[in-house]
Amino acid sequence: MISGFVILNSLEKTSSILVFIKKRIIRLFPSMLIASIITYLFLIAFDSKNLFPSGHYFKNLLVSLTFIEPDLLSSLFQRKINFDYLSSVYWSLWPEIQFYFFVSFIFFSFRKNFYLYFFQ
Repeated sequence: MISGFVILNSLEKTSSILVFIKKRIIRLFPSMLIASIITYLFLIAFDSKNLFPSGHYFKNLLVSLTFIEPDLLSSLFQRKINFDYLSSVYWSLWPEIQFYFFVSFIFFSFRKNFYLYFFQ
């Protein structure tokens, strides 16, 4: 809920949808890069029993950096390559990214009547 208020504040201070998306990427990507690399290296080093098998694949590290749901990416490759989250906790970023696109599209498309359209 707090995030929603913060995003709305960011939208009001942003001139366009592209600037908003750029700001979101700049805010999220560095942390995601560091967290993904640490997660990947930790699992490679310490998960000798393979309790988290998806965390052992470099392709899943790369997918984690896209913020896109892995099944969606797998379907783009007609399931010839199966992607997964590096860690299952990364699932929450995909809904967050969807929210950013959804709310920014509505905000910049209907800026004058944003509150009317969004809260109906």
